[in-house]
Amino acid sequence: MQRGVDRICVRTTEDVFVAEHIRGFARKRPVIDPQHEKQIEDLTSRARHNRQVTLFLQLGSSAFSYLDGREEKRVNYPSHIRRINDVIATFGYDQVARALADTRENGACGADHIHNLHGLRLRKKQQEAGGPLHLTRKADLLHIEFPPAKLKLYDQDTQL
Repeated sequence: MQRGVDRICVRTTEDVFVAEHIRGFARKRPVIDPQHEKQIEDLTSRARHNRQVTLFLQLGSSAFSYLDGREEKRVNYPSHIRRINDVIATFGYDQVARALADTRENGACGADHIHNLHGLRLRKKQQEAGGPLHLTRKADLLHIEFPPAKLKLYDQDTQL
């Protein structure tokens, strides 16, 4: 056994590493290694669910009301929370929190609503900014009115 300032290492007589643990100096308090705790959480599905919920609840007060509404309306609310957390990874906390508040005002309780709201906002920003390339559609061309052609100019040239 090797004693370090912050760790204890257990080795065999042949000097083969067996285990390592954090050293604790407090009396009657459990010593918990964060790596061990994370491994235990990863093993249980309930712990994964709790981690997803705590990540979701960091969005603010609208997340609490959203979670209550989700639990009332659908049984499969953990999948919605997981999908919203995926949207957080792409768009960030601030935008998702704002979208969550907007969907709660409209009475919507689905992860699809939040994702679609982000898509609409992105498309609106792109349209306002304007791009270097503008493609016209056939339907847009139907509404264009051209002035009548002046064919008299050609008739005068042929008579000469």
